Amino acid sequence: MKDNIATKIICQGFKNGGVEYVSNFPGFHSHNIFSGLGGEQISINERVAYETAYGASLAGKRSLVAMKNVGLNVAADPFLHSIIAGVNAGLVVVITDDTKAVASQERQDSRHFFDFYGGLWFEPNSLESAYQIAKDSFKLSEELDVPVVIRLTNQFFELEGDITLDSTVSPGNNLGIANNPEKFVVYPTFWLNQYKNLSDKNGRIRELASKFSKNKAEDQKNEKGLIVFGSCWQELGQDDYNDWDKLLVETYPIPKEEIEEFIKNKKEIKVIEQGDNYGFLSETSTG
Repeated sequence: MKDNIATKIICQGFKNGGVEYVSNFPGFHSHNIFSGLGGEQISINERVAYETAYGASLAGKRSLVAMKNVGLNVAADPFLHSIIAGVNAGLVVVITDDTKAVASQERQDSRHFFDFYGGLWFEPNSLESAYQIAKDSFKLSEELDVPVVIRLTNQFFELEGDITLDSTVSPGNNLGIANNPEKFVVYPTFWLNQYKNLSDKNGRIRELASKFSKNKAEDQKNEKGLIVFGSCWQELGQDDYNDWDKLLVETYPIPKEEIEEFIKNKKEIKVIEQGDNYGFLSETSTG
């Protein structure tokens, strides 16, 4: 698959965010992101790609690993352990979710991995949002002490348009090599403290997700509401929803308080997403 404007813009965001190391196992646009960031040597599989990027993070380098949705199955062990243990320098995981199964053996929705240990996932709804998320992702990873996951679907790679990009590059934290086995070795002796730390981190992440999605809703004046996850808003027949209030959601965890406020006086709610009924079930579980 050839490079496109969406790939170029999000790659520029990662560059301006200070990416220093990138790894990949090819699949559904992920290799275009890898090459767009100057990657030269692909990994033998997704697990090795993830472990290499995580090792670079522990060595103090802002790192990124890209793979398609079914590849996350192969990388699941180091991925989940890195959420428990945390990061050193920022670590970003780009998952290209082939929700239409045009270049994958089957459709799998990577968001189900969020249910294991939480963390912070993004699903940008526009090119402008994708650029800013990419630029901020390494800093957020360091501040929250988790790998930041960015989910990109078929619809994202179909986005077009021109946006204005700033030229500033975020400075790294000049972090040295991590040397704290109690933090980074996932082992029964350290588990209770690691689990408590993960719970605390997820609490801070929920607060951030709520703030991040704030003001995404338009003025609430209609009895019908449309909750849109990610970039699928771009492909809707927008004229069909002129009389609907709209809430755009870009984070997992979902901003439950904002959703509850949005649906409070609505008589009809429609949830639009790409993949499984994942956000829909999360949204309905809010009560």
